[in-house]
Amino acid sequence: MIKCQITYNCEFCGKEVTKGRSEYKKSKRHFCGHECYVKATKGKNHYNYVGLTIQCDYCGENVDTNQFKLNTYKNHFCNMKCHDKYRKEFGPKGKDHPIYKSIQVECSNCGKKLQRVPYDIKRSDFLYCDRKCMIEHRKLVDYYKGEGNANWRGGNIEVECAICGKKMYRKQCRVRNHNWFVCSPKCRGEYIAKYMRGENSYNWDGGKTELNHGIRTIAKYKDWRKAVYERDGYVCKICERDSNLVAHHIHPVDSILKENNITSKEEAIVCEILWDVNNGVTFCVECHKDIHAMQREYKTAKQQKI
Repeated sequence: MIKCQITYNCEFCGKEVTKGRSEYKKSKRHFCGHECYVKATKGKNHYNYVGLTIQCDYCGENVDTNQFKLNTYKNHFCNMKCHDKYRKEFGPKGKDHPIYKSIQVECSNCGKKLQRVPYDIKRSDFLYCDRKCMIEHRKLVDYYKGEGNANWRGGNIEVECAICGKKMYRKQCRVRNHNWFVCSPKCRGEYIAKYMRGENSYNWDGGKTELNHGIRTIAKYKDWRKAVYERDGYVCKICERDSNLVAHHIHPVDSILKENNITSKEEAIVCEILWDVNNGVTFCVECHKDIHAMQREYKTAKQQKI
């Protein structure tokens, strides 16, 4: 079993399931699938189920409920029909009804007389008879533009390009989340090349892979790769494909560098084991990926046994 996976038994059917550790930690209860989850959490098994039975406030029939609904709602009904009938017979009427206190106003666009509750008048700057009037009027007063927009937060902020100094305008959210700005892809490439190399790069991890990659750029590596190709006849040794070829180190380069304490290109050039043609084999790109995947699985299994 891979280290980042957990094997457990479904709480409902007992089936053995293997899932990722992060997915396992998301919930306190664990099932093999959605069907078992529904069956295990339905009815009396639901975490909110208390098993209380009360009477409908309108027709008197028994209604199953839980403690949460009992504490939240004043009235309880068996269906929406009883709810509507109860509101018509026993709900607020006359002066007690919210609409009774409505005030006569005019539509802000066409001047049509309307009846509105005081609460609506207080919370709205403009009142309309329908959506069409609302859209027409808001276009006239520039409600959707600049300071008139409900989401207005002060507009864009002026910034300078970090390379050429050109002035630009950027949204406030971008200014809050970024320390530098560029005006074009060209300036972006120059900025990355100048300020985000080596230790300043977000991928920097102490320079572990710098020497490994540097060895593959020297002439001796190219000669070694060519010798491996010629020996194998420029054909993949697994699928016999003659395109997209790579030279694979049987004994990995990282291991050779660690075993021989190689810390520079000059020391790598002198190391004979690194350039041994018998330590290389020709693969195509796809087979090469499969080989490395098998090596990682073997390495992980070996570490777990230890």
